[in-house]
Amino acid sequence: MPSITNKIDYMANGETSIRLEMDPVHTNHTHVTNTYPYISWNNSQIYNYYLPSEEISSENQMHIALVFHTYFTPIFIIIGAVGNTLTIFTLHRKNMCNWSICYYVTVYAVGNIFVLFLATGLAWVSSVANIKYVSDISDWGCKLWQFILRVMTYSGIWLVVAMMIDQYIYLWHPFKVGVMCNVFMAKFATVMIFVGLIVVSVHSMWTFELLPNGCYILHTPNDLHALIWPWVAVSFYSFIPILILIALIMLNICGLFLKNPRKRSSAQLQLPVDFTLSVLILATLFVLFVTPATVIHIIEFTLPVSWLNHADFMQKFQTAKIVCAFLVSLNPVIGFYILVSVSSKFRSELHGFTSSCWQEGSCFRRFTQIYEMQVNSNGSSTQLEYEHYSETTPL
Repeated sequence: MPSITNKIDYMANGETSIRLEMDPVHTNHTHVTNTYPYISWNNSQIYNYYLPSEEISSENQMHIALVFHTYFTPIFIIIGAVGNTLTIFTLHRKNMCNWSICYYVTVYAVGNIFVLFLATGLAWVSSVANIKYVSDISDWGCKLWQFILRVMTYSGIWLVVAMMIDQYIYLWHPFKVGVMCNVFMAKFATVMIFVGLIVVSVHSMWTFELLPNGCYILHTPNDLHALIWPWVAVSFYSFIPILILIALIMLNICGLFLKNPRKRSSAQLQLPVDFTLSVLILATLFVLFVTPATVIHIIEFTLPVSWLNHADFMQKFQTAKIVCAFLVSLNPVIGFYILVSVSSKFRSELHGFTSSCWQEGSCFRRFTQIYEMQVNSNGSSTQLEYEHYSETTPL
């Protein structure tokens, strides 16, 4: 077995990393390190399994993993970025921007773009270019990046919770829609989500450290903070929002069948049923994709040490983790395509947006006109100031 360390990093969404390293000390074993997103203390635990390398992966499997990561990850990022960008512009149109649910989906799309580029994109560049990842450059960078990454990544699941609460009120309490389901309340709820995530995630600033093998939590004996806080964090990152989502999804499904969502106190508050259905599908798939990864991580964290000696079990367990990580990575990508597939209102607005931009060019002309107006206004104000001072100020 060669003594040179070889790495294959499979980055699904910037938060998922499976590394296969040839350990220069244990030359007949493979060093496996795994971290997962949406399952808690993200990158805060390291699990080192020393198993016979031939039991984990063949050279062909390693080559396939490397090819997938190198070539499919950027395609994945581009598809997700294009979809989320179109979602933002479509929901920002006049006919949709007054609905609170559209505001939540817009913020969710913006967050997905940040995750795709800042998390997945930077990780891909780091792996392909063989340069240090952001969190591995310095100790303060490790702490700050882990904090930013958590706020940015886990905002997604809470924004989906906000969408479901908004739709619950819309379906079950139609006469409160005007008060509770407006853009102002949506902005307030979004601010509260980020404030809560900042409070929960700020512990990363003092628990994470740059270690020789990466940016992780340094566990010391009898350190209750490092022992307890990850479970507190995982509760807010995964357990609580997943349970809330399951309950709200069931209630909203019942609401679609039992209530008439078209009976509203104001015609302006009437949201198309298919848009409500598309958001419900988005939330359902979100739960289906993140729940297996959460369960896998709990199993990994509580795994008896004796199980590590079962090579066949550990190989299947690693495969299951890769599959779960891939499912999680679909969440920042699929939102746009669900809306296009289910909501006729969204398709209509998307068609109007694309037609105005690409056929008539009105978008570009509007941007040009705005820029020219700004330039002219600045020039006019400068000219007025010059004339004012030339008339009143002696030279």
